[in-house]
Amino acid sequence: MGIGNSLLDICAVVDDEFNKKYDVTMNTTSVAEERHLSLYRELVDRYMPTYIASGSAANVARVCQWMLMSPGATSYMGCIGRDEYGDTMKHCLSAAGVNVHFIEDAALTTGTLATLVVESGERALIANLAAANQFDELHLHTDKAMQFIGASRFIYVPCFFAQARPFCFLIGVSNKLYFSFLFCSPQL
Repeated sequence: MGIGNSLLDICAVVDDEFNKKYDVTMNTTSVAEERHLSLYRELVDRYMPTYIASGSAANVARVCQWMLMSPGATSYMGCIGRDEYGDTMKHCLSAAGVNVHFIEDAALTTGTLATLVVESGERALIANLAAANQFDELHLHTDKAMQFIGASRFIYVPCFFAQARPFCFLIGVSNKLYFSFLFCSPQL
């Protein structure tokens, strides 16, 4: 089971005009600023993107699910908005065989990650965490979450997620093995 920041990766090959409009520098990773917020909709409307359920815990759940080749062998929890991107996030994970249990907040937008690729293969990543930042401890005490926790042999909580939510380390301590990895970025 993974618990972490829920980000819908919106991947597209874009042109120089798009990058200039949003002041994108290739080969960088950044957190979205106000000037970037409309680029996600433009990616969807103009570029026929590929969608990937993302965030490191979702990535771990998807890869483990693929390796285990048994539908429903993995689970994932996070926070999304009640919107088109949240629906796509749920669909991507469910289609991969991952059980999902999200906090869904109608007042927030689902976190997104723009993966902007140019013809030469260079890319830039721009993350808008949005709802991903709103995961709440109460969610871990819902019946479905308790079912996921009870059925899990391993729980993956990334350190950058848990450092703001230390309660994640307290779930099922007596009978679970936790894996937590710290992924460092020079830009953070």
